[in-house]
Amino acid sequence: MRQLLSVILIISALESAVHAQHTIHFTVNSHQPPVLIASAGADAEFAGVELTLGANPTAVGGLNPYTYLWFPATGLDDTASANPVYNEGQEQEFHLLLTDGRGCTATDSIDISVNITSLSSSGFDHLLVVYPNPTSASMRLAMKQNSDFSSANVLICDLSGKAIAVKQWKNTNFDLLLDVSTFPAGEFILTVVEGKNQISRNIIIHK
Repeated sequence: MRQLLSVILIISALESAVHAQHTIHFTVNSHQPPVLIASAGADAEFAGVELTLGANPTAVGGLNPYTYLWFPATGLDDTASANPVYNEGQEQEFHLLLTDGRGCTATDSIDISVNITSLSSSGFDHLLVVYPNPTSASMRLAMKQNSDFSSANVLICDLSGKAIAVKQWKNTNFDLLLDVSTFPAGEFILTVVEGKNQISRNIIIHK
C-alpha cells in the first residue's frame, strides 16, 4: 500500500513538472478602430443667417471612408455632406445617420429653433414697402431699386418670435404678393432676409 501511494505521488509530481515546463504565454494585440461617434452639432437658433450643421469633425472614430445622410432634406443644400447648410427659417429637427467603411453606423440629431425678434435692423428699412397694412386678405411687398437685396426669404412670426410662415422672394425686382387670409387676426412681425441683411416690419391682420 505504501509503495502504491509513493508511486502515485511520484506520478503527480512528474505531471506537475511537465505542465510547468510547457506553459505557453500569449500576447494579443487588438487592431480594432475606436468606436464610431456621430456629432450633428449643438442645437442652434435661426436668426435670418444660414446655419452650418454638424460638428468639426462630424465623424469621430470608426474607419474611413464615412458616408453621411441628413434627414429630412427640407432647407438643406446637401444631405450627403458632413456639414450641410440650412437656410429655410422654420423650426426643424434634423437627424444624422453616419456610416463608416466597415458598415458600422451611428446617429445623432440637432434642433433648429427660430427667433426672428432677435434680428436687428440693418439700415435698409427705407427700401421696403409693405401695403396695404393693416390688411385682411393679402399684402404686397415691393423693394426699391438699387437695393442690396436680389433674392430673399420672407418670414412672418408672431410677437413671441414663433415662425408661422416662410416664403421665398426669388427676385426682388418684382413685387411679392402674400396671401394672409388664413392667418388669425392680430399683430405680426414680417422680416425680409438676405444673408446678413434684414428688414423688419410690424404688420396687422384684421378679420
